[in-house]
Amino acid sequence: MIKRFKQTMTALSLALSIVLLFASSAFAAAIDVSYKILSTSDKGGIVYDNTVTVEEGSTVFAALQQVSNDRGIPIVHSGSGANLYVSAINGAMENKYPGEYSGWMYRVNNELLSYAADDPNGAVLHAGDDVTWYYAVPAETYFTKIDNTTVSGSTLTVNVKAEKFDDVINWDLSGFTGLEGATVVAKQGGVERTATTNSNGDAVFTGLSSGTWQILVKDKYFTSGALNYAIEHTKSSVHTVIIP
Repeated sequence: MIKRFKQTMTALSLALSIVLLFASSAFAAAIDVSYKILSTSDKGGIVYDNTVTVEEGSTVFAALQQVSNDRGIPIVHSGSGANLYVSAINGAMENKYPGEYSGWMYRVNNELLSYAADDPNGAVLHAGDDVTWYYAVPAETYFTKIDNTTVSGSTLTVNVKAEKFDDVINWDLSGFTGLEGATVVAKQGGVERTATTNSNGDAVFTGLSSGTWQILVKDKYFTSGALNYAIEHTKSSVHTVIIP
């Protein structure tokens, strides 16, 4: 009788432990973290900036997956846990810029961590954490745009401005300012003219024939010391200008 009683109590204790285990899993505490994704200008700039609610114990990557699923932001990754690697977010792939590293990095509470974003030993989130994913590019990189075009007779003035990426770690972007030394191309049929921007970012074309001209900056991205080094220049936006 006593033996049967002990067996019954052991079974009840085991059952209670299982119930408590499932209950603790089902009712894991929810925490709020601030989450931001900063991409390059051509891929949306600030892709996401909001609060994310995740289960306590979630990793930085688990929160990224949740944002991806909720907002339809595509991500490309390989591996898992301590071997996870994120190679693309929202279409911005790693290694866009030849010669130097470029790709996705993350910071938690403004601290650059040395752990993979899914590493349970170092990338676990806590309530109130501030997470930032950012696309790191070589320092001294410029993101250009044609800001304005002015036509006076057969003379065309094209103003080029650029956003300068100063710090590969902290994503320090200055505002758009005139870019000196950029090559601007004007095309009409088989005719192609080039002009270089001055200190104000102005490139001046004179003696253009009447009709429609296609205007673009030769290189969409520039790096210090090699302003006309072509990087994805075919993606540079094209402007149409009519010379009377």
